[in-house]
Amino acid sequence: MGIYLDDVYIARPQGALLDVFDVERIEVLRGPQGTLYGKNTIGGAIKYVSRGLREETEGFASLTVGNYSQLDAKAGIGGSIGDGVLRGRVAVASMNRDGYGENLTNGQPVSDKEINAVRAQFGAFASEDFDVQFSLDWMDDQSGVRGAKMLAPNPLAPAYPPLDDRYDIRSGMGNVNDTTMKGGSMTVNWRLNEDWALKYVAAKRESDTHTMIDFDTTPLKLVDVEAFYYDEQASNELQANFDGGGRARGVMGLYWFNGDAGGQVLNYFSNPLLPPALTNPLFGDTQGYVNTSSIAVYADWTFNLTEQLKLDVGARYTDEDKHAVALNRFYTTPQYTTACGTAANFDKTVNFENFSPKASLDYQFTPDIMGYLSFSRGFKSGGYNIRANTTAVPRSGEPFQDEQVDSYEIGSKMSFLDQRMFLNLAYFYNQYEDIQLSVFTSYTLPNGSQSFFGDFTNAGKGHRAGRGGGIPVPADRTLADQRQPYLGWTRSTTSSSPAGSTSPIRSTSPTPRSSPARSTPNGARTWMAVATCRRA
Repeated sequence: MGIYLDDVYIARPQGALLDVFDVERIEVLRGPQGTLYGKNTIGGAIKYVSRGLREETEGFASLTVGNYSQLDAKAGIGGSIGDGVLRGRVAVASMNRDGYGENLTNGQPVSDKEINAVRAQFGAFASEDFDVQFSLDWMDDQSGVRGAKMLAPNPLAPAYPPLDDRYDIRSGMGNVNDTTMKGGSMTVNWRLNEDWALKYVAAKRESDTHTMIDFDTTPLKLVDVEAFYYDEQASNELQANFDGGGRARGVMGLYWFNGDAGGQVLNYFSNPLLPPALTNPLFGDTQGYVNTSSIAVYADWTFNLTEQLKLDVGARYTDEDKHAVALNRFYTTPQYTTACGTAANFDKTVNFENFSPKASLDYQFTPDIMGYLSFSRGFKSGGYNIRANTTAVPRSGEPFQDEQVDSYEIGSKMSFLDQRMFLNLAYFYNQYEDIQLSVFTSYTLPNGSQSFFGDFTNAGKGHRAGRGGGIPVPADRTLADQRQPYLGWTRSTTSSSPAGSTSPIRSTSPTPRSSPARSTPNGARTWMAVATCRRA
């Protein structure tokens, strides 16, 4: 699933920690994407569209209070300077809440929230046909660690059985789970004539994360991890749109992306049931980065074959390089100063090329009923696992392959009661190849005991088929109306075959959907009150 902030693709999970505020709308595209804008994604796209730069001055302010000392404040104001050529907008947010649980070892909160964010936009609108817009955003998330429920007693720590409360923990590590994120973009819009329009988007983003993860959730130092992650990315996209008012319209684009993602993970593994030795406790330092350099060309065109029948065809070609550098070592002291072995040390590059087509047919049976058939191919490039242990498992230092999915769908979209009610029905079938999986791989230490590392591999073929439907809320409803329940259902069957296996693994998952329910931590009721003021 690809995450976008306006027209900028956000590559890393840490960089996608966006709290939605001052947003005009959220666009969701399902299935493989890549022929309309941005980067190739295999499962869909979610796009946050900020409130635009308008000539009239308008703003808003909201305050939300609730139990657990919740206090969320958001505000924004924007408008033009002078005759409307120069426009700007600034929005701020501060979201705070006490923890749902407590660390019984040190008394620190668990799952508390502390987020501050700022977004600023500036634009010069030289004419109706040409404008340049700049956007800057910053976010600091110092929310605490999340709760972790022990499902069964740990044989290495029998004195610490599972707790009754799912949000309380007994971690011996600190309450550190900090992420900072910032980015900037420039967008140029130029309408050449009545038929053609150009858009150019240049962006740069970066984020840093420092977190502590106590996998054993006890005060003992059994499996403790301190991690530092970072990423930085730069992207450029040039897009041409054509709509001459005739039977054909479409979009074509060039996309370039370059980004580094990496960090350092400090591991502490200990088995109190075994005597102290060179590998007990075991101190590991895993560090490295992956550089992704990608260039792509895409196009998507729609043709009105008749008044009722419409054909949409598209394609994307991607050429992507993955360059990985890893240095993973074992140490004799928790200060990580004296190395006693190397798990992996490599500097490698691999290239992936892909051509992904797309085609669909839409038929308008009546003004209120439309049926469609569609096919699209999705692509997710492969790469390297910088947490590899090539000494024990040489295969872990080799590249894993790109994942591909062919998606087929048949469905209909219907409206009733003068477009006051809508009904969508669909049947889909997705065929996957070289499914990418994150797994734990065990290996034997020199003393004969077992350890593990985070591995990445391909898992052969698989498919997912299902049917579903829903009653969406019309786009022109008010915010209050949009809080009405969304009624929907999905039933799907998944089948996969591990690499080298001919025996499929099947599962069936009915998924009823209705309006979301708010969880009630600690068995207590939660409440909130919201006050909003908007002035135009």
